[in-house]
Amino acid sequence: MLALALFPCVRVPADTPTAAGSVLCNAKFECKLDAFHATDWSARATFIESNNQTGWSTLTVEAVDAEEAADSVQAFAAGFIEGRLTANLIDLEWVNLQITISARAKKFVQENTQWVRSQIQAHPEDPYWVQVGLVIAQFDGLVAGYQSAPTWPQGNRSLTSFEILLIGMQPELGDVEKAVNPIARPDYSKMTPEALREYVYANSHCSAMIKVLPDLSELYSAHNTWTTFSDMGLRLWKVYKLPFATSAAQTVSFSGYAGKLAGIDDFYVTSQKLVVIETTNSVFNNALFDSVTTSTVPYWVRVIVANQLAASSPAWHSVFYKFNSGTYNNQWMTVDYKLFTPKAPLPADLFWVSEQIPGYSAAADQTMALQRGHWPSYNVAFYADIYNMSGYPKIVQKFGPSESYQLAPRAPIFRRDADGMVQDLHSMKTFMRLNKYNATPTDPLFPTPESAIAARGDLMPKPRLAGAYDCKIASHELLSAELSTTAIAGPSSDDQPVFSWDAFPMDQYPHYGHPPRFNFAWEIFAGTTPSQLKTEL
Repeated sequence: MLALALFPCVRVPADTPTAAGSVLCNAKFECKLDAFHATDWSARATFIESNNQTGWSTLTVEAVDAEEAADSVQAFAAGFIEGRLTANLIDLEWVNLQITISARAKKFVQENTQWVRSQIQAHPEDPYWVQVGLVIAQFDGLVAGYQSAPTWPQGNRSLTSFEILLIGMQPELGDVEKAVNPIARPDYSKMTPEALREYVYANSHCSAMIKVLPDLSELYSAHNTWTTFSDMGLRLWKVYKLPFATSAAQTVSFSGYAGKLAGIDDFYVTSQKLVVIETTNSVFNNALFDSVTTSTVPYWVRVIVANQLAASSPAWHSVFYKFNSGTYNNQWMTVDYKLFTPKAPLPADLFWVSEQIPGYSAAADQTMALQRGHWPSYNVAFYADIYNMSGYPKIVQKFGPSESYQLAPRAPIFRRDADGMVQDLHSMKTFMRLNKYNATPTDPLFPTPESAIAARGDLMPKPRLAGAYDCKIASHELLSAELSTTAIAGPSSDDQPVFSWDAFPMDQYPHYGHPPRFNFAWEIFAGTTPSQLKTEL
């Protein structure tokens, strides 16, 4: 970690819902905290802890103009002030996630981190590695800021730099384990259909749809996060305003979490008017994990770098797949709203889709497919080479067509409802929250509460505390108004009961800091204006 000297500062009381502050760092990464309205600052931030009221807390981090400070100092300072303000949430995130890894995986992560840092040092003039270096500097600042925040009333923060790194790498760690521990690779040949379904639901994340209206008057980009409910109650809507000299996009607005610089959902809106979304694909071919090495850049770094460097859809995918780690293997979608004109033909390069597996990726312009109405994304590989190399044909042969791209549980729902049902933003919201399990009359396309656009694993006969627990939607109209996004927190309750933690004890299902019930409304988050200030650090 970079050297750090701390100066005394005032701590915000634990019951204060809103905090703000600034930090001034010098070239030696020595930092001093001050009020938000200080004359001299390297970075400043506002943090509104409102998850009990809206399902989301908000964090806006802003660095000083690049001409006034070195980019690396800006990056470190931005991480520092975030770590300082969100230290309590970082602690809760660690407790709820209960991350454990094997000794081999720990060694892999450590060697990978050392390799990335060595490449930053070895390529000081390469724009790509400069940008990677800024991400690492921001991470180092995050750790330093977190560790500087006193516990209440006395004491020191307990998490190490490595543990905070594991929080940020959370979605990659399963693939790291498969790479270094062959015993961690599932034997699909011995699975029952039920066991396969449980595995796929536990390891596949998200529903997404890109939808254009019939007259091409509006374009929607929507995403539901699917994962463990232990991660849904400490949500942060983040806005990073980092005017690095090397960045094409100097503002990124996204749904995120404490301790994680990447969103991991992933749903991003950049000041280049790019919307970036992913859903996770299964990799059934275990042999692919033999190609995962430590001489790559992990997903969480690559996505931040691509968001900052890219000014177009093809550029985003080109940057993202440099030094492909083969971890957290997803289908990625990018929509360039700069190219969208209401009621005009969709131009080339407006919409790109790519997919990743260890050692390989595929990407192409899919704008012509989109113009037919919508693009669905539901955790099955689309590109034939990715699909085949991932091992889907053998899985379909053994378990049936419900594991295929065309007949996966959500595919018929998209085909039946996506075009006829969605006519405006309101109906787009309704579609992305669809879960008609046991509705009256019963809908045959929803045979289980997990076979839905917005899954509810908690409603299964044997409850599984995972599923879709939010929705985010961008559109031309919203982005035209301060890069805005509309989002809702919590599992879908349009046709299902509101999720409550009452029936799930804390010792079995950690959910420290969560709201007790998730009965929240849609919110709008602007990506260009900082949150209102109420209290200062």
